[in-house]
Amino acid sequence: MGRERTKNRVGGRFLALPHQVMDCPAFIGLSAHATRLLLDMARQFAGTNNGRLLCTLSVMKKRGWCSNDTLSRARKELEAARFIQKTREAWMPRRAAWYGLCWLPLDFDPAMDIKPGEFLTKQYLLAAPP
Repeated sequence: MGRERTKNRVGGRFLALPHQVMDCPAFIGLSAHATRLLLDMARQFAGTNNGRLLCTLSVMKKRGWCSNDTLSRARKELEAARFIQKTREAWMPRRAAWYGLCWLPLDFDPAMDIKPGEFLTKQYLLAAPP
């Protein structure tokens, strides 16, 4: 019986989004664009790159984003709700900002502009709903 249950599953990588994240008031209060952006950013997570996720229009166009203004508002909403945190500033034209998902531990990289202890893991639980 176990084989029958698993033989129809879709293979490959997947996103594990904890119920603790989805059930918290800050998540429930997110706009549709912010929720979509959170999923699109989480899609980039490969197991060892949390803190090096991108949120540029050139990257997100592949996921259906076409407005930099909408993308920017959704990103700011996710930062305010503490679901993502910027780990590297974009201070040069060819250097994009990096972000981390705050329900996962940070995969620290020396190129980040924050120290490992400054990453706000699980702070979305304390954020007020938008």
